Amino acid sequence: MAAEYDGHMKAQKAGQALGLLMFFQAPWAVFAWFVWRIDFFYREGFVGPGRFEGSAFWSLLAVLLTWCALLPTVFAVPMWAKRGRTTTVEWDAKVAFFLHFLLPGSLVFSTLFLWAFPHLWGLMPLEGSFSKEAWKIGPFIGLFSFAGVPTIMVFMVLRRILANPEFAGEKPPALKRHRLEMPPPVSMSTLLRVTGTESGTVHFAVDAEHLGHDAWVGLYRSGQSDHDHGERWIWVRDAEGGAGTLQHAANGPLSLRLFKDGGYNRMTSVNVEPASVEAAMEAPNPMFWDA
Repeated sequence: MAAEYDGHMKAQKAGQALGLLMFFQAPWAVFAWFVWRIDFFYREGFVGPGRFEGSAFWSLLAVLLTWCALLPTVFAVPMWAKRGRTTTVEWDAKVAFFLHFLLPGSLVFSTLFLWAFPHLWGLMPLEGSFSKEAWKIGPFIGLFSFAGVPTIMVFMVLRRILANPEFAGEKPPALKRHRLEMPPPVSMSTLLRVTGTESGTVHFAVDAEHLGHDAWVGLYRSGQSDHDHGERWIWVRDAEGGAGTLQHAANGPLSLRLFKDGGYNRMTSVNVEPASVEAAMEAPNPMFWDA
């Protein structure tokens, strides 16, 4: 099926891009560690910060630079969630906002109020004896509610967004089954021509030189949705010399439709009523009309 082929190609391209990002992740992380010296910021910010010297604020740069070092992985996350399918513009914008602004901003905000400021204000709990430092637990719980809980909520919302991508091509199943699409006005383009009809068989010619590799032709009962082709379709590349045949068991007007790019992007359509071979020979170009 054309849609399945199109989805396979998109998934393959997404997989190649994902692999390329993962290929760059290791050398980029090594560069960040040995050139940016992230270890220095972790050591000065988290391991041995002075209480009132402000050195704990190096932890903010440690968090921010670590995020920059993980950018290939960050870019790969939405690609993995899509799995090669086309998502809505709204979903893409929402994921980009959470991944590149809200999440790193919340991590820096949490580090500021749960580590840097407590060191500056002398509020880190249990640094000395429990009896003397236990009172600091109360303010620290307040700081965690202020700066820690929002970050946890951001992680939870982002996880839910990534687990439920909004695909652009998805519609309710009922609409797919029952909605009828009226074909557009018949085009007199020379790309697709009916050369004869015989009972339920339609003979056609298509100008393959002006079409891409993934163009295809489908035969429908007039008024049917583009998705309801069943097995009545053929790749243009498989039509020898640009001539092909398709069969349909239904009586009444039929619709021959040309699509491009392996999907349902219709280029043109020809509506023709089944007739005998003799009638087709007398009128090589059957009468066209709107469905």
